[in-house]
Amino acid sequence: MTRFEALREAIFGAPKDPEPLKKDTTIIVSAIEKNYGVRLSTSFKDQLKVYNEDGLIKQKILEFGQEVISTGYFTTMDETYKLVLGGKTAKEVVDEWNRVNDIDSKLSQMAAELTAFGNSFGM
Repeated sequence: MTRFEALREAIFGAPKDPEPLKKDTTIIVSAIEKNYGVRLSTSFKDQLKVYNEDGLIKQKILEFGQEVISTGYFTTMDETYKLVLGGKTAKEVVDEWNRVNDIDSKLSQMAAELTAFGNSFGM
């Protein structure tokens, strides 16, 4: 052993066998995720379970849905649009469809489902 190797060993200790590198993961985090956290995706089943089992969440969702539809809905039409099919304007066709499908009574359920799940299958 040379004097240099002896000095190095005295300062840093005896050489060891190299340890294998541990696998590590790297996550790239955006500025929004740093401030608000990463949003985990949840399944529809989990969302439905929370909606049905947590009374407070369900009540707030229904309440918000009622606020959204409290004024009801109405249809309008551009008066310059002159196309008439079967003696009815487009607005009349839409109004009749709403009446036949009873959209007034389904609106509350649809608003709650859209708020809770982002989709509504109530049609």
